[in-house]
Amino acid sequence: MKTAVIILNWNGWGDTTRCLDSVLPLLQKEDFLFIVDNGSSDESVIEIDRYLEKTIHKHVKCAPENLEDAYLYDIKTYLVCNRVNGGFSAGNNLVLKQLRTLGDFKFVWLLNNDAVADKKALFALKSSLENNEKSGVSGSLILNYPDNGLIQCAGVKYHPYLGVSQLILKSKPLSKLSDAIDFDYLNGASLFLRLEALETVSFFDEKYFLYSEEFDLQLRMKKAGYELHLCKESRVYHEMSSGTSKSRHKFYYYYSRSAVLLSKKHFSFFTRTTAVFNLSLITFIRTFPSLKNFTWGMKGIWEGLRTK
Repeated sequence: MKTAVIILNWNGWGDTTRCLDSVLPLLQKEDFLFIVDNGSSDESVIEIDRYLEKTIHKHVKCAPENLEDAYLYDIKTYLVCNRVNGGFSAGNNLVLKQLRTLGDFKFVWLLNNDAVADKKALFALKSSLENNEKSGVSGSLILNYPDNGLIQCAGVKYHPYLGVSQLILKSKPLSKLSDAIDFDYLNGASLFLRLEALETVSFFDEKYFLYSEEFDLQLRMKKAGYELHLCKESRVYHEMSSGTSKSRHKFYYYYSRSAVLLSKKHFSFFTRTTAVFNLSLITFIRTFPSLKNFTWGMKGIWEGLRTK
């Protein structure tokens, strides 16, 4: 069963090469690796290309539009260089939408570049979908990086009238992990997807630049009859060093924008109206006393409302 492993990079080659150090030993002969550089402005392409040359030797560097021509069955690693940063959804879709033409792929592992995979992470994810044809997506148990014995996320709860999500068991020790966890969706740091399910729901919605795209996808999968599965045997350590970590105002902008887009798309008029009001209040509380962060958060809400 061919699996495509996709790691998205944007100005973070140090994180990406550390992630690759953990991933490369996990790959089997049926696994293909695609590193997508999403229009980085630093030395990412040069440094990742150099890293691959040292560790793998045989790899291909190409533009997204040339991937089909560059693809060779006996070469398992590809550095796909996008000219612009289209966000998480568009960046992953560059490869996802071409997998069917590239070969008989069945599964896809999307892994954040600021994550480090445990030695059983990929095997456990494969087993979880291979053993249940109804499952469209399986997610890893997300732990803190560096490892301090604490859970970062064991699934996510969504509060529709607030427009916000909550990480389940965040900062709790592993001893608090239970057999049954009631979650609404799986965290996007490590998602293992059935390609057929992705094709059924038309891949990621590229209106989401950052945040909420994995929830939107999983809501559509559930509506299409697929199940979501939290694979607690698959463990990934995540640093949470997102692209907005050094520009906090951008976090509030993209989070608010995506939250409104999601509410408009999937929930009733009353629910989304309530969510917008409450999200505005929550944004004020979260950003106080920073006027800049609050302004950008409200700008995100407005952009979400006006985006069709």
